[in-house]
Amino acid sequence: MKCCFGRGAFSLIEILIVVALIAILAATIIPQFADSTTDAKTSTMNSDLHSLHSNRQMYKAHHGDYTATLKDLTVASPAGYGPYIDAVPENPFNGSAGEAAVASVPTGPNGSEGGWLYTKATGQVWANCAEGFQ
Repeated sequence: MKCCFGRGAFSLIEILIVVALIAILAATIIPQFADSTTDAKTSTMNSDLHSLHSNRQMYKAHHGDYTATLKDLTVASPAGYGPYIDAVPENPFNGSAGEAAVASVPTGPNGSEGGWLYTKATGQVWANCAEGFQ
């Protein structure tokens, strides 16, 4: 009479192959999570830029020029121009809601601490971070 004994455990080679496959899958999936964080920040920044630009256009339609700063467009504006926006949004890459006026189109981040750059002459708004100039 022949007796069959079933395998009760995995061999070392089988376990190593499974561990290697899991490591390969983890190495391909984890970087995608880091990219999604950057993508979310970029989307937020683009949305905020669009909102700031649109509100400066609305200010120009009402007042005929772009002389107001970004803070002048807010509800708490001491000059009484607003409310075009509730508050100047924070730049998602540097966490600053500050602003800096520039004379011409910037080619890179400004040395100031502000989160946003704008020109009074044209009403254009840029993010004050390296990601805003890609």
